Amino acid sequence: MRVTVLVFGRDVGILLVAAILYAAVGRRDFRSSIFGKANTLVQVGAIAAVLLHQLTTARWVADCRTVALSATMVLTVVSGLHYAWVASRRLGAPAANGHAT
Repeated sequence: MRVTVLVFGRDVGILLVAAILYAAVGRRDFRSSIFGKANTLVQVGAIAAVLLHQLTTARWVADCRTVALSATMVLTVVSGLHYAWVASRRLGAPAANGHAT
Protein backbone atom coordinates (compact mmCIF):
# COMPACT_ATOMS: atom_id res chain seq x y z
CA MET A 1 0.00 0.00 0.00
CA ARG A 2 2.83 2.43 0.83
CA VAL A 3 4.43 1.90 -2.56
CA THR A 4 1.14 2.54 -4.37
CA VAL A 5 0.49 5.76 -2.46
CA LEU A 6 4.06 6.94 -3.05
CA VAL A 7 3.94 6.24 -6.80
CA PHE A 8 0.52 7.81 -7.31
CA GLY A 9 1.46 10.78 -5.12
CA ARG A 10 4.55 11.44 -7.22
CA ASP A 11 2.58 11.19 -10.46
CA VAL A 12 -0.18 13.50 -9.22
CA GLY A 13 2.48 15.96 -8.05
CA ILE A 14 4.16 15.93 -11.46
CA LEU A 15 0.82 16.49 -13.19
CA LEU A 16 -0.05 19.39 -10.88
CA VAL A 17 3.33 21.07 -11.34
CA ALA A 18 3.11 20.63 -15.12
CA ALA A 19 -0.40 22.14 -15.13
CA ILE A 20 0.74 25.06 -12.96
CA LEU A 21 3.77 25.70 -15.18
CA TYR A 22 1.55 25.64 -18.24
CA ALA A 23 -1.10 27.92 -16.70
CA ALA A 24 1.37 30.36 -15.15
CA VAL A 25 4.05 30.69 -17.78
CA GLY A 26 2.91 28.70 -20.80
CA ARG A 27 5.61 26.04 -20.43
CA ARG A 28 4.82 22.86 -22.33
CA ASP A 29 8.20 21.12 -22.49
CA PHE A 30 8.01 18.76 -19.53
CA ARG A 31 10.00 15.76 -20.68
CA SER A 32 10.56 12.55 -18.80
CA SER A 33 13.94 12.11 -17.17
CA ILE A 34 16.22 9.10 -17.11
CA PHE A 35 15.17 8.63 -13.48
CA GLY A 36 11.50 8.59 -14.47
CA LYS A 37 12.17 6.04 -17.19
CA ALA A 38 14.18 3.86 -14.80
CA ASN A 39 11.35 4.16 -12.29
CA THR A 40 8.82 2.95 -14.85
CA LEU A 41 11.02 -0.03 -15.71
CA VAL A 42 11.43 -0.97 -12.04
CA GLN A 43 7.67 -0.55 -11.45
CA VAL A 44 6.91 -3.03 -14.23
CA GLY A 45 9.39 -5.47 -12.70
CA ALA A 46 7.83 -4.96 -9.27
CA ILE A 47 4.36 -5.69 -10.62
CA ALA A 48 5.66 -8.90 -12.20
CA ALA A 49 7.38 -9.90 -8.96
CA VAL A 50 4.25 -9.22 -6.88
CA LEU A 51 2.09 -11.24 -9.26
CA LEU A 52 4.59 -14.09 -9.34
CA HIS A 53 4.66 -14.05 -5.55
CA GLN A 54 0.91 -14.72 -5.61
CA LEU A 55 1.61 -17.97 -7.49
CA THR A 56 4.52 -19.31 -5.48
CA THR A 57 6.11 -18.80 -2.10
CA ALA A 58 9.62 -19.65 -3.30
CA ARG A 59 12.24 -17.72 -1.34
CA TRP A 60 13.89 -16.25 -4.44
CA VAL A 61 10.52 -14.85 -5.58
CA ALA A 62 9.91 -13.26 -2.19
CA ASP A 63 13.42 -11.76 -2.24
CA CYS A 64 12.92 -10.48 -5.78
CA ARG A 65 9.61 -8.91 -4.75
CA THR A 66 11.23 -7.18 -1.79
CA VAL A 67 14.11 -5.82 -3.87
CA ALA A 68 11.78 -4.67 -6.66
CA LEU A 69 9.44 -2.85 -4.26
CA SER A 70 12.36 -1.22 -2.45
CA ALA A 71 13.89 -0.11 -5.74
CA THR A 72 10.52 1.30 -6.81
CA MET A 73 10.27 3.37 -3.63
CA VAL A 74 13.83 4.70 -3.97
CA LEU A 75 13.49 5.57 -7.65
CA THR A 76 10.07 7.15 -7.08
CA VAL A 77 11.57 9.53 -4.53
CA VAL A 78 14.70 10.21 -6.62
CA SER A 79 12.73 10.87 -9.81
CA GLY A 80 10.22 13.03 -7.95
CA LEU A 81 13.00 15.15 -6.48
CA HIS A 82 14.66 15.37 -9.89
CA TYR A 83 11.44 16.56 -11.52
CA ALA A 84 11.04 19.16 -8.76
CA TRP A 85 14.61 20.37 -9.31
CA VAL A 86 14.08 20.59 -13.09
CA ALA A 87 10.79 22.46 -12.63
CA SER A 88 12.38 24.96 -10.25
CA ARG A 89 15.20 25.61 -12.73
CA ARG A 90 12.72 26.08 -15.57
CA LEU A 91 10.83 28.73 -13.65
CA GLY A 92 13.91 30.93 -13.74
CA ALA A 93 14.99 30.09 -17.29
CA PRO A 94 14.04 32.16 -20.32
CA ALA A 95 11.23 30.76 -22.43
CA ALA A 96 11.91 29.27 -25.86
CA ASN A 97 10.84 32.57 -27.52
CA GLY A 98 13.57 34.41 -25.63
CA HIS A 99 11.37 36.13 -23.05
CA ALA A 100 11.96 35.48 -19.37
CA THR A 101 9.18 33.72 -17.55
